[in-house]
Amino acid sequence: MLKLAAHVPDTSRRLVEVEGMESLGLNPRDGEQPLPGCSQLLINPTMLKIPSAQLRALTISYGSGTPDARPNDKAQWNLGKLKSFSTLLATLARSKEDTVNIYNNFNHLLSRYNVCSGAKCLSSAFVQGLRGVLYVSIKATIQESIQSMKQGHPRADFVIILLKNKSIPVYSAFKDVYMANIMMKANLKFGGSNHIVHFDNTGIKTSLHETLVLGADVTHPGSGSLVGCPSIAAVVGSIDSNAAKFRGSMRLQRLCKKEIIDDLEPMVSERLMAYFRATHTFPKKILYYRDGVSTGQFAQVRDEELPQIRSACKANGIANIKITVVVAVKRHSTRFFPTSVASANGNCRTGTLVDCAITLPHYSDFYLQSHYGLKGTAIPTHYMVIANEIGIKDIELQELMYKLCYTYARATLGVSYPPSAYYANRLCDRGRAYLRSWFSPDRGSAEHQSYANLVSTIKHREQGRLVRRKANLVPQVPQPGRGVQRKSPDEIAVEREHEKFVESEIEKVVLNRAVLEWNRARSGGPGPWAKELDDTMFWM
Repeated sequence: MLKLAAHVPDTSRRLVEVEGMESLGLNPRDGEQPLPGCSQLLINPTMLKIPSAQLRALTISYGSGTPDARPNDKAQWNLGKLKSFSTLLATLARSKEDTVNIYNNFNHLLSRYNVCSGAKCLSSAFVQGLRGVLYVSIKATIQESIQSMKQGHPRADFVIILLKNKSIPVYSAFKDVYMANIMMKANLKFGGSNHIVHFDNTGIKTSLHETLVLGADVTHPGSGSLVGCPSIAAVVGSIDSNAAKFRGSMRLQRLCKKEIIDDLEPMVSERLMAYFRATHTFPKKILYYRDGVSTGQFAQVRDEELPQIRSACKANGIANIKITVVVAVKRHSTRFFPTSVASANGNCRTGTLVDCAITLPHYSDFYLQSHYGLKGTAIPTHYMVIANEIGIKDIELQELMYKLCYTYARATLGVSYPPSAYYANRLCDRGRAYLRSWFSPDRGSAEHQSYANLVSTIKHREQGRLVRRKANLVPQVPQPGRGVQRKSPDEIAVEREHEKFVESEIEKVVLNRAVLEWNRARSGGPGPWAKELDDTMFWM
């Protein structure tokens, strides 16, 4: 299905201009013509040409003396060539020569395929006699070997283990040791920041001075989830001026499939306190990104969520804070096709901006394609500015959105919308893992059988209510000649209303059980995870 739908830009355009027009009864070659069946409406069967702008190229900066990088035409950049590495040679054979041959062949393949060109093996260690040895001893031996190599060459980039034969114990021991080492240094998960972005000498830090960046999203149960499975809301907040480090909060919604966030105020309060702990001051401005809402819910975001953010600020003694609310809309039908210079796959180039001609009259809005469409026709993100108390100028906000799209911590490429919304979305996905038996139930499990018994009990309990309501209906007059009497419209309406009532009763009970399960792991914190994870981006 994805392959069928992912048309390259030229194909997508032809489908609209030719097949689409013909399906409306229009000839694409006849120019402006009346719509069949409505002659008052004139249709020009060609794409609308609109003005656009191309945002400037970005510069990506890293720490530790790493040179700056510039994204290429595909909105990607490279961290540079590897300079050094260490190897650990482990064998289950008696002959050291066999494993050394494997190592030499490995080096040959590195050179042949130009992998780590110019890299240098700083040191190596040979471990043998591991057959039949206890796992604990294997782990200790490997750990000693790695520590020995690191003493002589502490700046090695990574360690490679070469095995002559498949060995689950040796591999597991090595993975335990080395993954523990990686986890200690995992920049993202343990409070670090990977890179920052700037135009020339103007970085995000200038634009976001004393600003808390918030991202929010809600995930809902799917068709395979239990009736009554709750929706999960997540809010992430920055703790630095580069919008590189975020922390998160998560809550269950009080109603199933409700998009507007119920407990936004306490979650924002937690993000304010995290910002304070990191910077020793409260923000003077808040930039709030909201993902997942439809056009008809913009007013609800302004009228219901914005006041909660303000209340959280007042509760923490922050007066006169300025808040800007931006909604990122990804699911829409607007597509752009280049008139001249295009990217390699036929899409508009990254940084394409449209802020007039097709924008809305009652909101400040714009379209921005910050990413490279990997497959099919790229979809620009539609940004709607719901409130702008900060007073950010349009061009400044557009450039800020573009910069933020290149700060996504998990990839060396530009993404389609600001990472704060991405992070909130990923935190929502993490939330589903805490209620896996609700979101993705195992139909053969004892838990699901308990749920089925609960549903059956509620339906049986409420059956008498349906019978009583039907008894109060005016009897249907029998139709002569009919073997089976049809239900009256009133009877059908009562049955449908009863089905909705029973479903709501099931939802209440199941939702209460989910809340108990959610709070069982941890109550009173920003989420159901362990307290030690509060100050990390563990969900990434």
